[in-house]
Amino acid sequence: CAVLWLPLSAAASAAFNWSLNWGTLRISPLTARLSLLLGIPCSFVVDVALGKPKGIMSWLGVVFVLCGVVAFEIVSAKHRRPTSDDDAATPLPVVQNHVQTADGESCQAH
Repeated sequence: CAVLWLPLSAAASAAFNWSLNWGTLRISPLTARLSLLLGIPCSFVVDVALGKPKGIMSWLGVVFVLCGVVAFEIVSAKHRRPTSDDDAATPLPVVQNHVQTADGESCQAH
């Protein structure tokens, strides 16, 4: 019986964690980045400072989290929309409305 329920439970947990992470990244990428960048590595540093033993898997986990955040930054930078600061730095083109009259003279249109 456990042979059936254990893989189902693991798959359901993985699907839930994936959807929660995806939703958080889509709704608030800044919050997700800050919580990953600050939360996990800082708690790891506190654990090490308090003398809690950390194995190689813990160290690898922190490295993988930081690599994931860097990869997310690279991907999101490619899809980032220009901000209002970018718009302010770009000058608008000057458009002059001139109309040529029947006798060949040019005058400004209103």
